[in-house]
Amino acid sequence: MEKKKLGFISFAYAIGCILVVLGHSYPLGNAVTPKWMDIVRTAIYIFHMPLFFFISGFLLKFSGSVKKRGYWSFLVQKAKQLLVPYVFLSLLGYVPKLLVSSYISDKVELSAGYVVRSLLVPRENIWGHFWFIPTLFIIYVFAATIITLASKRSDQITMKVLPPVILLMSLAMHHFPIRTGWFSLQDVYIYSIYVALGYFSCDLVKDRKLDNRWIAALCAAVFFGFVVLRANASTSGSFALIPAVCMIYLVLAAGKAYERRGSTFLHFLEGKTFTVFLFSWPFQAVVEVLLNKVLHLNWYVVFLCMFAAGIAMPLLIYQVASRLPAKVRRYSWIIGIQEA
Repeated sequence: MEKKKLGFISFAYAIGCILVVLGHSYPLGNAVTPKWMDIVRTAIYIFHMPLFFFISGFLLKFSGSVKKRGYWSFLVQKAKQLLVPYVFLSLLGYVPKLLVSSYISDKVELSAGYVVRSLLVPRENIWGHFWFIPTLFIIYVFAATIITLASKRSDQITMKVLPPVILLMSLAMHHFPIRTGWFSLQDVYIYSIYVALGYFSCDLVKDRKLDNRWIAALCAAVFFGFVVLRANASTSGSFALIPAVCMIYLVLAAGKAYERRGSTFLHFLEGKTFTVFLFSWPFQAVVEVLLNKVLHLNWYVVFLCMFAAGIAMPLLIYQVASRLPAKVRRYSWIIGIQEA
């Protein structure tokens, strides 16, 4: 029953995963990105990460895992799922990235200070796309603390007052983020609003069909209006909030339709989205260097090959890991692979 209820969330995860890989498939260096593709990328970047944070908030409420597991058990579990792969894969990728530093635009230094900074300033990590991981963990820490404290005061006044207070606080943080990359604090400020929206709208979202076509059309119109008018604008912060929420709604509405129709074309990603997220970029980077910076192939050819590599290779890693002996497979969580 729970799997059926969460079918639309699996769809949303898959769409978000595909959009992340698509957004990372833009070859730079010797290639000149077509203008219309720049607009598409801007559209993707406005909402694909807010979607993941919204889903995280939704599942936090839906699962009730903080109350079920207890505060410390919940945080230990999240540290195991998120921080261990973050640290392990970052350290694992340091030497290979150092060796190819002359072919890439990122600055890589041979020093312990650089390695420590790359872990504590996630946007400067060995793998820059890993910034999402510690950001989500820190938000989980704050969320679990609030949930635990609120559960000790479960009176009606607290339950009525807390949601709007949290939403207003996270909205204020979103509009006025602290400007530091240390411990991912700036991203925590910007993206907490989406986790809060996912958490407090959980009951509404899971129980409704979300199939009002005119609302979906309005959301799409607002979103694409913003993109067309501000194609070169920042894809985070105050500007992005309205179109991001609109597109999150559209993805969830599409997920509900996907679920009702019994569609299965995205099932190949079910339970594997985190693996794709972690491993997609290294393979895409290799393809970019070979096809773009060495062979100077057509932009569209490089783009399609980067996208294909970003999906196919992580899935191959997942399949290989799933076929390892049980004694070895039980440790696959260290590299972020979780069984579907």
